[in-house]
Amino acid sequence: MDAYTLKPNDRIIFGTSTAFLYRCQSRDGEAEIKDDGSINFEMAIKEKADLENAEEADKKAKEKELLEAETAAKLKEITDAAEAEKQKADAEREAMKAEMEK
Repeated sequence: MDAYTLKPNDRIIFGTSTAFLYRCQSRDGEAEIKDDGSINFEMAIKEKADLENAEEADKKAKEKELLEAETAAKLKEITDAAEAEKQKADAEREAMKAEMEK
């Protein structure tokens, strides 16, 4: 895990039910969120869930993109193989036709 320097009003969450609020009156100007009474347990847990959901959505989007790329590659491979077989069959048919016309 990377080191992180806490700023005033940062929320620290352990597990699913333990949340702490870091306060430092002397560094209050560095706070990203001003505490007007809105920073509470529910807000911290919701914020954590939102971050986890965003990460999960990004992961699923990347997996979907990778799956679509793999599917497109396999489809192209199958299409190319089918086209090659068709050309081979057409060539054989033309050869038989030419042989029968002799």
